[in-house]
Amino acid sequence: MLKKIYLLKIYVMFFCLSVCFFTNALAKDMSFQNYNALYTYIDNIFGNIKQNRLNKIKDNYILFDCLYDAEAENIDAYSLFLKMKEKGLNAYYILHKDSNLYNKINDIKYSDSIIAISHSTKKNPIDFINAIKDVIPNTKSVITSFGTESVVDYHLNSINDLEYIFIQHGQIFLKESVFDSGYINPNKFDKILTSSDFEVDLLKKHGWKDEQLLKFGLPRWDLLDNTQNEKSIFIMFTWRQISPSIFAKSLYFKRLSSLLNNKELHSFTEKNNVKIYFAPHHAMKTNSNINLAIKHPNIKMVETHEISKYIKKSSILLTDLSSVAFDFMFQNKPVILYGLDKGDIWLNKAQHRDLELLNIKKDVFPNIFFNEQEVIEKLKYYINNNFKIEPQLITMYDKFFFTRENIRDKIIDSIK
Repeated sequence: MLKKIYLLKIYVMFFCLSVCFFTNALAKDMSFQNYNALYTYIDNIFGNIKQNRLNKIKDNYILFDCLYDAEAENIDAYSLFLKMKEKGLNAYYILHKDSNLYNKINDIKYSDSIIAISHSTKKNPIDFINAIKDVIPNTKSVITSFGTESVVDYHLNSINDLEYIFIQHGQIFLKESVFDSGYINPNKFDKILTSSDFEVDLLKKHGWKDEQLLKFGLPRWDLLDNTQNEKSIFIMFTWRQISPSIFAKSLYFKRLSSLLNNKELHSFTEKNNVKIYFAPHHAMKTNSNINLAIKHPNIKMVETHEISKYIKKSSILLTDLSSVAFDFMFQNKPVILYGLDKGDIWLNKAQHRDLELLNIKKDVFPNIFFNEQEVIEKLKYYINNNFKIEPQLITMYDKFFFTRENIRDKIIDSIK
C-alpha cells in the first residue's frame, strides 16, 4: 500500500511538472512571461467581445473543424458551412493555412467567407481569437467539430447570448474514453450533436441535459452515397496515446504491421482483384511518426485529407474503434472491428477500457474480433459473397441513426 501511495505521488508530481512545462512553453511561444499573463490577456479580449456584442443583431455563424492538426480532413463543419451559404446565411469558416483545403482556396466557392489562421490553436489560441474578433460581435452560433484550446472553449461557452455548438466528428459509441479526458463536457459547449439513442444515453449519463442535444447526425453523411463501390477494403484504425519512444513495442504496432503484411490476405485479395486502402490516423502520423513498412503493391496508403473519398468508394471497412465505422454503416456496407491490442500493457486506462467494452457490445454491434486469423476469415467471407451485407446487420445498423436524409437542412433549421 505504501509503495502504491509513493508511486501515485511520483505520478502526480510528474504530471504537474509536465503541465507547467507545457503552459510555460506556450506562454513563451506567444511572448507572454507566464501562463497567468496569457489567461489575463484572453480574459480581457473576451471581456471586450462581450461588450461589443451589446445591442448588435446576431445573424452570423462561425464554423471550424480541426485547427490544431493540419493533417485532419476538413469535412464536418465545412460541409455544414457550404449548406449554410447555399441558404444565404452569413456563415464564416475558419481554416488552417497548412491544411490541404487551403491549398485549393482559389477554387473554393464562398472563399470570401473563409478566414485563415497561421498557427495551431493548441500552440497559439490568440491567432484564432484575433481571426474571429471582428465577426463574433454579430454571431449567433459558433459551430465546431473539434473544439479549440480549452480556455477558449470555456470563454465561448460563457457568452450568454451566443450558442457554442459541438457537432462532433464521429459517433462516440465505441470511444467512451472521451468522457474521461473532459473533451466532451457540458461546461465547454452549450449544445452537442447526436446521432442515435445509444449516444443520447451515454451523454445523459455524463451530465448532458436533453435540451442540449441536437438529434440528427453528422453533416458529412449528407455527402455519402452507395453508388461508387469498387471491390476494395478500407483499413483505418484509430490512434493510441503511446509515446513515440515505445510505440514500436506496442501490440498496436506489432499486430497492425502483421495484418498489413499477412501473406494470406495479400494472395486472396490479389486473386480476387480486391484492392486494399490503408489510412493511418492523422494523430498517429503526427504523434508517433508511424512507419509500418508495408511490403505489398496491392496496398495503397491514403492521405488523411482524402479519407472521405475512400469511404465512399470502398466496399468494406476494417477498423478497431474508429468512428469511420458509422460512415460505412450509414451506407449499409459491412464493418469488421478488430480489437488488435486489447490488454496491451502500453495502453492507458481509458483506451484499455474501450477495448474491453467491445466484448460487451457484441450484442448490438456485430463482427467484433480479437484474433487476426478470424479477421482474415471474415474478410474472405465477404469477398466470396461480393461484399453483400447480411439483412440482420442492416437492421442492427439502423439503430445507430436518427435520420439518413437532409441532415444538414435539419441541423440548420434547428439552430436557426
